[in-house]
Amino acid sequence: MTIFVADFGTNAWTVLNSTSQATTTMSPEDFHSLRWASAGDTLISEHAHLGCVRTDLSLAQVYTKPLLEDFYDRASRKGCSVKLFPGSLTPKARAQYGGGEKSDDVDTRAIHHMVTNSPHVRLMNPPTSFEPTRSREAGWQFKDETNAILNKARRFKYQDSGDAIVQFLSVELKTIAARLSPAAKEAFDFDKISKRSGDFLKSDGRINRLYTLTAFFVHPNGTIRQRPDTGGMPGIQWLRRNVLHTSPFHFRGGIARSNIY
Repeated sequence: MTIFVADFGTNAWTVLNSTSQATTTMSPEDFHSLRWASAGDTLISEHAHLGCVRTDLSLAQVYTKPLLEDFYDRASRKGCSVKLFPGSLTPKARAQYGGGEKSDDVDTRAIHHMVTNSPHVRLMNPPTSFEPTRSREAGWQFKDETNAILNKARRFKYQDSGDAIVQFLSVELKTIAARLSPAAKEAFDFDKISKRSGDFLKSDGRINRLYTLTAFFVHPNGTIRQRPDTGGMPGIQWLRRNVLHTSPFHFRGGIARSNIY
């Protein structure tokens, strides 16, 4: 049983055999054939190369939807495991590996080094479908609305007196602070208190972050925000997965992700 790590560039695959530590260059056709793999082997590749379908505008994607689906099916029937590595972590893997300048050979070794030495790194299974779910599409719509809300709030420095979120936070600020752990208080600058008055010191970061979180649940006009697909209030896990995209396989998270991170 061997771990293979594959990277794609200049119209060819570079494949690292973890057992021999040798790399092989393969054409897209030879790689797709899977003749080089055996039952029990594991193949790891960046999500962009082996987890996304190629379109007319694609550069990193190698195969069309039918070819990818065929690849997954034959790998499964052959007893090979396919795992997808988050490409956003490749620069960090390369830095940890310390193997020199970027190249397909170095990247395969760097990814293998990170995966084997950092067990907390999450690898993704191949998608069961390339069609977006209703939940995912609702997240995109919700994120667009959130971006619009935060864009307007930012113009007023999150201090518009006619904004229901601003009004809510000004009234409930001490109640919110009292319910937080010491670490959370520090994250939201609630540890910055005037020794003279006992009030919280001004913090742009505090109102920025609190407004962003509140905007997930309350509209500036005072109404409760709802998921477009269910009509219910959004839950934390749905927001993390479909709006903030906190997974390392994330899409762009918009203004909310930027504010919180």
